[in-house]
Amino acid sequence: MRLSHRSLLTALLLTIFLIVLLGIGSLYSLQYGSLMLYTSFCYGTQINDRKSLPMMMPSIQSERT
Repeated sequence: MRLSHRSLLTALLLTIFLIVLLGIGSLYSLQYGSLMLYTSFCYGTQINDRKSLPMMMPSIQSERT
């Protein structure tokens, strides 16, 4: 009985974690400003000129998908 309760709690935590991850992912994909901030944070070392960021966005998205 104690073992099943613990596994149930673990499954609940995993579900909450997945929902949070999905929520963060949808926020990044929906809000262009957050996506730009995230992209400039990840590729900030590679891209020095910020004017080239919007032009680099489609290529980054096509690489991920």
